[in-house]
Amino acid sequence: MKLIHDLRKIKKGLSYRKPLIKIMVSKKNILDNFEEYKRHVPSGMKISPVLKSNAYGHGIKEVASMFKNKDNPFLVIESLFEAETLRSYGISDKILLIGYFRPKMINHKIKNTSYLVTSLEQLYQIQKIIKQKALIHLKIDTGMRRQGISIKDVSKAIKIIKSSKKIILEGVCSHLSDADNKDESFTLKQIKAWNPLVDKFKKEFNNKIKYFHLSASSGIGYLKNISSNLLRLGIGLYGFNQSQRLNLNLKPALRAETIITTIRSLLPSDSIGYSATFKPQKPLKVATMPFGYYEGLDRRLSNKGLVKCKNEFCRVLGRVSMNITSFDVTKIKNTKIGERVVAISDNPEDKNSVLNISKICETIPYVILVNIPAHLRRIVY
Repeated sequence: MKLIHDLRKIKKGLSYRKPLIKIMVSKKNILDNFEEYKRHVPSGMKISPVLKSNAYGHGIKEVASMFKNKDNPFLVIESLFEAETLRSYGISDKILLIGYFRPKMINHKIKNTSYLVTSLEQLYQIQKIIKQKALIHLKIDTGMRRQGISIKDVSKAIKIIKSSKKIILEGVCSHLSDADNKDESFTLKQIKAWNPLVDKFKKEFNNKIKYFHLSASSGIGYLKNISSNLLRLGIGLYGFNQSQRLNLNLKPALRAETIITTIRSLLPSDSIGYSATFKPQKPLKVATMPFGYYEGLDRRLSNKGLVKCKNEFCRVLGRVSMNITSFDVTKIKNTKIGERVVAISDNPEDKNSVLNISKICETIPYVILVNIPAHLRRIVY
């Protein structure tokens, strides 16, 4: 009986250990975004969710679980670490690893995984050392000039693959580098280079290649012009439309919440934070929250950004610190320690939405999202 009593005391004590920071992720919004893309792709085209970089900050385990047993060809990830992370959580869905991998890794097979080959050299090495059958997707450089086999070397790549009984070409892909630009010229140039390649691969492999994919989220408006049967859905899945051709009904799926931890009054003779970058012109009531640039609040929001408390937008005062940010609560009545603060909003109209934060910081939403550290608890609702 004493043991049971002690366990109850421990459990009661743990109830006070609520996280100071919560990253709230909407399953409904993510799945709704997915369905919105399905409505706009050509009939019969498949969509593969991109979960790389911790699902663009939303939590790789949490988002992968949303797509368990869904009709998706594969989940797109970046690295061996991400592959092993998914498998450690018991997620067995097929995955495509699109980041670079050392060729010898092809012999340490991760169950239900395909690998993206990005250079002729990598393909040569795989051919020499491969011991068991492996599914690959071959990346072709159609103009981005980061990685991929050059068009002039495509015939060499085909010859290598055909000469091996263990390399199975499951897919061929490339990547549009400028599809979010109003100027369509470069994208159309890439499509013009891509389409004949699809015909070539179909002929060389007797139509046995399963997937052809060129476009990510931003290229959805070009799909009718592209010879492909799959769309890689990254940033669009999380509620951000990068297409200049389509007006999509997307909903951001992430917000970051924390609490007020201190409140104090400041006089015009005072200053706030590192380097004393803010000095009040009049008496102010200032709060702090345990959320700084380590937690994902960009330092460029110093003296510029806003957070939301009691439905009021409060200006960030002074430098955003590593784990603390100060903000003005002068106009908010009855503010108290423990009060909820929305550091990053999931409402695109809010002044502290991911999109508006990225504008203040003169960057892109991707950067804001992926810099929310993985250790913070993701709560799916």
